[in-house]
Amino acid sequence: MRQPASSTGLHQEEGASSTSGASGKPSSRGAKELAGFRDEVGRLRTQEGKLKGSRDRVQARVKELEARVADLERLSRGQKLELDTLRPPEAEPPSRRAAEPPEPPQPPEPPEPPLPTDLLAGRRVFLFTGQLRGAVAAEMGRELERIGAEEPQVHIVHKGSLGPETFPEDAVVVMDLRFLGHKHSERIEARARRSGANYLPVKSGKGGLARAVAEAWVRKGGS
Repeated sequence: MRQPASSTGLHQEEGASSTSGASGKPSSRGAKELAGFRDEVGRLRTQEGKLKGSRDRVQARVKELEARVADLERLSRGQKLELDTLRPPEAEPPSRRAAEPPEPPQPPEPPEPPLPTDLLAGRRVFLFTGQLRGAVAAEMGRELERIGAEEPQVHIVHKGSLGPETFPEDAVVVMDLRFLGHKHSERIEARARRSGANYLPVKSGKGGLARAVAEAWVRKGGS
């Protein structure tokens, strides 16, 4: 009879079979995954190469356009310079004043007539002003001496000096209206007219008072 195989020999065969499976070729599933990875790497490398090629073409196109723009700018500048040299110079418009005859020179203004130095001689002269500065008011009084006034009385109205209630008949009452209101000026005017004095309202201060009084005297027809 045939003897059954021993248990020891069976285990040895199983071990050898398992060992051969572990150290042999990889399984079909792993091979497929490996092949897929390789294909993906190849595809990515191909795509990378295409992108680099596109980038190089765009950069070359940009450089080409920049060079064309620079050429056009140089051409434009050259044409502008050429046009400037060919353009005739602009004619200046004829001067209107040159076409018109020159205006004749204006005659000089006649000098002011000299002031009569004896216009107020022998008369009592009263000057009423609203000038608050006493020194200026005093200079106005002295200016009347240029036309013959002797020691004219200067009254600063705003300081309460309203003069006498009655004036001498031959008196000259000068009223500087620049700083006076109607309340004071009308009151003093009424006194002068009641007294028969010469009332001369003016609007002038130091520097022109004497001439203003002389002109007012002429207009009034004083004697």
